[in-house]
Amino acid sequence: SLCADPLVGDALLRKAADRVEGNLVILPTIPYALVLHHGNRRNPVYPGIIGVTEDTLFRQFRDIAGCLVRDGFRKLLIYNMHGGNSMYAPTLAHSLEREYPELCCFTCFVTAGMNTQGMFDEPSSGHGCAFETSLNLHLCPAFVWLETNPPVNAARSYGLEAPAQARIFSDWTWTTRGHGYVGDPRQASAEAGEKLAEEALAVLVPTLEQLAALDVSVYAPVERPNGPFGG
Repeated sequence: SLCADPLVGDALLRKAADRVEGNLVILPTIPYALVLHHGNRRNPVYPGIIGVTEDTLFRQFRDIAGCLVRDGFRKLLIYNMHGGNSMYAPTLAHSLEREYPELCCFTCFVTAGMNTQGMFDEPSSGHGCAFETSLNLHLCPAFVWLETNPPVNAARSYGLEAPAQARIFSDWTWTTRGHGYVGDPRQASAEAGEKLAEEALAVLVPTLEQLAALDVSVYAPVERPNGPFGG
């Protein structure tokens, strides 16, 4: 599916919200993210890779956050459902707080709490692996087609062996040897997906409860101390 990340993330968020005591507003999932490295101009193999640039993503969040501030919201959790956004999400939250000082921004990644160690015997993990496919089988099985019998696929490493690593994301078609996925999705199961989902919810639910109860006045600016060193 071209929308696996938002399908899984949205399902987890709504399950969590059903378990939370407190007032929450879940905004519609933003389906377009930083995905252009999956099929850039050097290797544009896969149709349907529709993404946005960092500038566009920020402008979108800035406009949405402005509407929320206008309507009285003071807390915003950015629930990140896509690995390509991971490096940018903290910067995005910081930028929104700079733009709107009255808004407190937080981020949480969809896999927080999930433990896949020893769960699957596959050479690589990432898009379409047993881990991701299991989550889809549990949360949105209508979008999984394992009857295609995909072969095991080990990802190419795009990092340097030396300490300095210049490239964080190469084009995905190169990394996946043209398959578009890595690992062994045939090992996936809905039972494994349910376990992973519950682990994620064990982190997400208390996070939402804490934010719902949070008094943002604790973040009010403090007065400047007397003297240059607070004396």
